[in-house]
Amino acid sequence: MEGNKSDFEYWVSEFNLLRETITIDKFKWGDKVDFMDLNIFKGNDFFMFGKLDISVFQKEENKYMYIPSKSGHQKHTIRNFVLGELRRYVRICTQEISFVRVKNKFFKRLRLRGYKKLFLKRLFGKVKYSSRISLLKLHPQQSKGGEFYSERKENEILESAEQIFHETFSNDFFNLMENVLNSNSGMSNECDTIGINSCQNKCVVTAKVCVNL
Repeated sequence: MEGNKSDFEYWVSEFNLLRETITIDKFKWGDKVDFMDLNIFKGNDFFMFGKLDISVFQKEENKYMYIPSKSGHQKHTIRNFVLGELRRYVRICTQEISFVRVKNKFFKRLRLRGYKKLFLKRLFGKVKYSSRISLLKLHPQQSKGGEFYSERKENEILESAEQIFHETFSNDFFNLMENVLNSNSGMSNECDTIGINSCQNKCVVTAKVCVNL
């Protein structure tokens, strides 16, 4: 669905009148959005291929209280927590530059926790962004013969999610939403519906739906 900001705000206000127990109380404009530990944004791939990019999101309030270097933890525990965090960064970041930035920040934060440069350099050298394909490999219990993620696998996941979505929300629900949209006589022909891709203002919209049971 497409529309400009005023169209979307009108749709939200009308939608919130439909049910007392279901409301949209938060949404955000822009070309990026933070979700859990992800920063999802429109990079170069979006304008060329329609694909969103992802980087690591970290809250400003985060104090990064990692295990200190003088902790009584076993050496393999400290080693694995550093390697595990680096591998998580590789999996999340769809652009190498995003991985390099968060990796450098991680290095500095560990230095502040007392870790020596030589120790960190040895560990950091073990995780390369070039290994991202192998790190995205399906878990052995979820794959057959070590099968990697592929476009076919991605399409199967999307089709499954779409089926679940349509089974959850009935046609009556969508018809109700469509009636709200059509009731706005002030909408232009170009923007008769509302959604994430704006025809006048390119934006990403996220909404929090509150359901009171």
